[in-house]
Amino acid sequence: MKCALCGKPAEYVFGGFSLCESCMIQMRTLPIEPIGEPEPKKPEAPRKVESAPSRYPTNLVGEIKIALDKEKFDVNRLKFEETEKTVIVTPRAWLQDDWAIVNQVVKDFKGQWIRDVKPSRWEIKK
Repeated sequence: MKCALCGKPAEYVFGGFSLCESCMIQMRTLPIEPIGEPEPKKPEAPRKVESAPSRYPTNLVGEIKIALDKEKFDVNRLKFEETEKTVIVTPRAWLQDDWAIVNQVVKDFKGQWIRDVKPSRWEIKK
């Protein structure tokens, strides 16, 4: 018997087809999905055109995160704490050259770097 795919001598039967060893290996590595009827598409409701929602809340912390996003800075590298009078931004790890990016954004919000306390941080008065 010959392989249904390449014509070499067949050694296996797979799905009703005679296959050689190399074609059998290739067939086993293919993703196989169950055969069934496709689900009918549901009609989509018309979308309202609105401004894109922000990933962050519209408070001071959210505004700072949006500004950092615009600078392509990963906000997960910072810890944000909000009190009644201030927002405290603390680096989670050494920022290296990215410190300047965060410092400039914080300065734009009238904040400043505080290094006399541990951990060093930025503080922005509300």
